[in-house]
Amino acid sequence: MSGKLIKNALVMYDRETEPLWSQFVGEAVAGPLAGTKLDLVPAQMTTWRDWKTRHPNTLVLDGGSGRPLTGTSSISGTRARVSSAGLMSTTA
Repeated sequence: MSGKLIKNALVMYDRETEPLWSQFVGEAVAGPLAGTKLDLVPAQMTTWRDWKTRHPNTLVLDGGSGRPLTGTSSISGTRARVSSAGLMSTTA
């Protein structure tokens, strides 16, 4: 994060390519890549029950150890991130 804001939204800094990226406008707003648009990545809000019904082979990783949760492990009450590869990572 750069600590800068555009329309009250954080502006991200990429150390590798050095531009400032606005999540609000979806593009680099300063630096060598200014004007370059970010690719949109689809996301969805859902419950764990609905996700697991639609994607029964999802692998859930423990956010602390990175190891798969097995058996009847529950992720209720946790925040989860789902990658495009169908991996879900949990945090308390």
